[in-house]
Amino acid sequence: MHKEVDVFVTALLKLDVGRLHYKARNARGAASPGFKTVFKGMMLKYKPTVVLVTETRVAGEHANKIIDSLNFNNFFRVDLWGMPGDEKWGIRPASESRIRATRIAFIPMVKDIWKDPIPIDPGLVLFRDKALKWNKEVFGNIFHQKIILLRRLEGIAKIPTPSESLFRLESQLSGELQKVLALEEELWALKSWLDWLKLGRKPIDNVVIAQEIFHSFKAKRKSKFEWVMIKLDLEKAYDKICWSFLKSVLEKFHFPHYFVKLLFSCISLVSHNILINGRDASSVHVSRGIRQGDPLSPYLFILAIFAYYSQGLPIPKLICLEIDRIHRDFLWGSSSNRIKIHFVGWEKIFQSKDNGGLGLTKAFERNNAFLAKLLWRVNCEDSVWARICKYILTLSSSSISTVGKCLSKGVAIAEARKHKVIHSGKDTNFWFDNWCKTGPIRSLIQGPLSLEDQNLTIAKASVYSNNWHSLAVSFVLPESILKHIRVLPQNPQSNISDASSWVCGKNGAFDLKSAYLLASEIANNEVIGISKNLSWVWKINGYARFKIFFWKLAHNAIACNQILASKNTYVNGACPLCLSDAETLFHLFCACPVTNRVWQLGSRNLKVKNDNNFESWLKINASCADFANGINIPHGTLFVYFMWHIWLARNNKVFNNIASSVSHLAKARAIEFACFSLHLKAHTPTVVVDLCWTPPPRGWFKINIDGSCLGIDYSITAVGIVPDCNGSWIYGFAQYIGSGCSLQAELWSLFIGLPKARDLGFDCLEVESDCKSVVDLVANESVPDIHPFAPLIMLCRLSLSWFSRCVIRHIYREKNNCTDLLAKHATLSKLSFSDYLVVPCFLYNAFWADILGISRSCRIPVTLDDV
Repeated sequence: MHKEVDVFVTALLKLDVGRLHYKARNARGAASPGFKTVFKGMMLKYKPTVVLVTETRVAGEHANKIIDSLNFNNFFRVDLWGMPGDEKWGIRPASESRIRATRIAFIPMVKDIWKDPIPIDPGLVLFRDKALKWNKEVFGNIFHQKIILLRRLEGIAKIPTPSESLFRLESQLSGELQKVLALEEELWALKSWLDWLKLGRKPIDNVVIAQEIFHSFKAKRKSKFEWVMIKLDLEKAYDKICWSFLKSVLEKFHFPHYFVKLLFSCISLVSHNILINGRDASSVHVSRGIRQGDPLSPYLFILAIFAYYSQGLPIPKLICLEIDRIHRDFLWGSSSNRIKIHFVGWEKIFQSKDNGGLGLTKAFERNNAFLAKLLWRVNCEDSVWARICKYILTLSSSSISTVGKCLSKGVAIAEARKHKVIHSGKDTNFWFDNWCKTGPIRSLIQGPLSLEDQNLTIAKASVYSNNWHSLAVSFVLPESILKHIRVLPQNPQSNISDASSWVCGKNGAFDLKSAYLLASEIANNEVIGISKNLSWVWKINGYARFKIFFWKLAHNAIACNQILASKNTYVNGACPLCLSDAETLFHLFCACPVTNRVWQLGSRNLKVKNDNNFESWLKINASCADFANGINIPHGTLFVYFMWHIWLARNNKVFNNIASSVSHLAKARAIEFACFSLHLKAHTPTVVVDLCWTPPPRGWFKINIDGSCLGIDYSITAVGIVPDCNGSWIYGFAQYIGSGCSLQAELWSLFIGLPKARDLGFDCLEVESDCKSVVDLVANESVPDIHPFAPLIMLCRLSLSWFSRCVIRHIYREKNNCTDLLAKHATLSKLSFSDYLVVPCFLYNAFWADILGISRSCRIPVTLDDV
């Protein structure tokens, strides 16, 4: 890979000398008039062989004129646009739709150039010539058109008393100029588009390649040829930050939603007016960038840059600890000369919100999770940057680069949750890969393996029967392993390669949140458990400060007198309101006589539920969604406002010696919040209906399928019943599969039932299942190959195509009672496979109830008509 890069750089610079002399300078202002004089002085002083000039504000013909004036023997110019934060480099939002429309004709021309293996130097020349020809055919000479239109408009503007016809001509020419300017914008964007290089789909991919080139530069400084390092200036960096990227960064840093919304209302309300011939044109609305001179802009820019580069570079642990210290001091309000009391431990704060923390992340562990994500993309993609990274991973540790170190740090995390999804079985090792629910099978087997067994793939190990009856291994596997293998289907005809999926991710995709939790477990060498389940706190109907207030209450972290006294402070622990008992949180909000009077005054609208445990008392009252008496406000919202104003009144009494009215003020503030800020979810109305099994139409047959998952070993069974259009029993089956989940059981029942229906000679078939997920997965053709159940879903789709007319629909369990009873019976008895040519005795009553149309009551949403 390094050799290919050497060839590329040498060919690009067209060097014929034995040794390259270089000098790197940050030459700003190449477009200024004095640059030529400064440049000649540098040439005389340093006498360089090759000069690289970078100027982000100049491109196109203007750049060619500047280069020609410097008297180079040969030159190669590249126009580069782009800034971290853009979704794609070189795309300007103002003309993105036009660029995408033109790109359809642009890409085949590029593919035609590079379809044959040719050296890079002549390939670039050929690409340049064909691109120039293509641009001329598509756009024409737009620069010439622009000059003519501008001159005609300038001529009209010079006429002192223009006529009506001149005004119409000016309007027509202005419209044509706008079209030409749009084409010019599109042309420059296309010239700067680097997607044809296929370096990657994200800017971070190009950063990875740049890091590797820098490493090669450092490693070869002592070689025969020296390299040139180019520093690109981040000119107009503020103007190129993508708003969607910045919003995602703020959300990842857990800024409150209302704060992000308020911030973007300030950023996005920017527009510019342009004067054309002294007249106002229509307003131009900005679609990216932040304002220079705004005090918030530097902080937003730093957040964006930090979030961007932390995804592909390892951050030293000392710097990560310093970042965590800054977070800690900010949260606790501490500084170098002022230390405050820490009411909640730092490790608790870093827990997720559901586990009792604030959802903050440690910098070191999060950086490792990002590196694991980068490694995951390397293994799943086949672009140029991914192939470079795969080559880096094959190098020895002594020659590994910065990118290699990044990827090495993510190996432990990526491999721990990596799971192989079996399609053809040709790419997965039977013993050492993690393709079974129990983990690698080799970890469950003691004793040595032969060399033939060690290289055994799943395709060679199995003789492809539905139940894995025959395995080409040298010994018999125990039932504790086989029951996890049998739930996986086999498809020897599949031409899809085995895929790697993330165990904790949705549909098998990599999940950064679970990767961070795993990184924390690896760093702490222990499994992170649930300290407190405080998910209810973040569902409170109220402002963010109220949620933080209740989070502190649940952690016993409010500065009441008893808690302050326990922190070795010189504070009297007595209650300042009643001056009798110790001021604990339970006493202050529940048992204090002064507080009880507040609850009594509010009892007309608020009936507080009692509980001896303070945390349980908070939860049952704050989570109550019932409406308060006499006012259209949820009980929980009114309770939150009472709690908050009790605390404010207590502090007003302690620090200002002023008594406050709590009940009236809390109710008024709650009503105000409900009117202006509270968005209540409408309850879906339901209705009780009577449901019964219905026979299929005449000429059709029906198969009712169901699955069951019971017991501590999660035993799953697939069953199905086939009646005719009169309801008569034709066939039934039940098969114990192994150990899995309920969704697997439902899919297996469909996979087994469809071949049985085909063997019975059915052509028009109705399939009914009480599992809506099965119906949705089979109907959704966009399910990725990395989905844990993708092979089983694909086999079910293939089986559905056997029938000329086949319908699969979801029904409620009350209409599927027979198969439900059969599934439970088969799971408890663990029947390997059973055919039922007649109604079994244990289903006799349920089957005749379906035949006679006996209904069962069910509560369903009224919006659904699937009854």
